[in-house]
Amino acid sequence: MNVEFRPVQHSELEPFRAAARREHSGIDPLPSIRWFAAVSGTDILGCIGLLHASRDRVRVRGWYVRPDHRGQGLGMWLQECANDWARDHGYRHIESTTRLWRVLERHGWSVLRPYTEAIGTKMTLDLADREGR
Repeated sequence: MNVEFRPVQHSELEPFRAAARREHSGIDPLPSIRWFAAVSGTDILGCIGLLHASRDRVRVRGWYVRPDHRGQGLGMWLQECANDWARDHGYRHIESTTRLWRVLERHGWSVLRPYTEAIGTKMTLDLADREGR
């Protein structure tokens, strides 16, 4: 399957909002969030939103993969593409509050605030590459 990472308008994500909300992954139409999707042909398989937090920091504000596309690494691929986009746009850190903290930890993320049932675990990743960009 050929999948591309591309910016999308929030309206394109409307079919997934109810399912994402049930799973505690709000993909709400906030104007300050830049949305990206994993797209195959005309099908959106998953999405991730990024919110500018400061000059060098961006936050994940919604991360969702359709149930029929889970377990194939698509979620981490979306996250890695978002990391690349953030790095390419001058951000040095990316943060996420998630219940999937163990997955992110295996990919180099660090815990900023331990897990709570209400909000999950706050994580961060230093986006500087080996050359210190």
